[in-house]
Amino acid sequence: MDNGDVKVNWTTNRYNIFTRNADGQFESPHSACQFDTLVKNADGSFTLERKKQQVVYQFNANGQLVAQANRQGQFLNFSYDNAGRLAQVTEPVSGVFLNYAYNSAGFLERVTDPLGRQVTLGYDDRGRLTTVTDAAGQTTTYTYNNRGQILTGTNADGVQRFSNTFDDDHRVIAQADSLGQLSQLSYDFESQPGKRITTLTNRLDETRVYTFDEHHKLLKLTNELGHSAVYTYNAKGQRTSATDAKGNTHSFDYDANGNLTTITDAAQHQTQLAYDDHNNLRSH
Repeated sequence: MDNGDVKVNWTTNRYNIFTRNADGQFESPHSACQFDTLVKNADGSFTLERKKQQVVYQFNANGQLVAQANRQGQFLNFSYDNAGRLAQVTEPVSGVFLNYAYNSAGFLERVTDPLGRQVTLGYDDRGRLTTVTDAAGQTTTYTYNNRGQILTGTNADGVQRFSNTFDDDHRVIAQADSLGQLSQLSYDFESQPGKRITTLTNRLDETRVYTFDEHHKLLKLTNELGHSAVYTYNAKGQRTSATDAKGNTHSFDYDANGNLTTITDAAQHQTQLAYDDHNNLRSH
């Protein structure tokens, strides 16, 4: 970014901003990234270590993801075509790969594995995904409303798997399955300041109410019997307690790396967890 910050995109619409600290590393104030460290290397590439997830991402100087390693040190490598689009994902030890091909509009059209099996994707003239054909030649078809929201999904046998209904705020408020049975959703972002309440009524007419904070952390869950569980969090977004409908509370403590270290149950019995230098669980 122009101000020297770094933007890490997780999806098309979800990202986090990392700011350089006094040590020259980059950190994000967002609770989801409290334990992440982003380093700019001498060649202009970046290394992002997500300690809580125990995953390391390597980006080239163009900001493209080129490698990903898990806690066991297993890698995936990513390569790109001349247009900067993902062309291949490879597991270097086995040599297993997936190849990606695109249509003239730049949309992903085909994914091919080492055995030549393919998944093919089709689009309408507005760039919306309309068909997915699997390696067995079975096609699932999708339709949309005039707002571009997905309405229906129909499988290769002509069975409509789902049908969605939306409110004026573009949120799903009902979904019918292949039998016509409805699940319904309602939303309340106003009655309790700083909280977001979602009510889900399933196909059996059972209702659950979910209360979230402004960071989308679940604060309270009330089930179809009216029983509630309540959750609390610290400033880093880590769950610190869980209380069930009978008032039994479990509490949780963490170390500086975000690892869960102590679980205390309602009877004050404690379970201790220990980790090695790589944040792998060692004992409990």
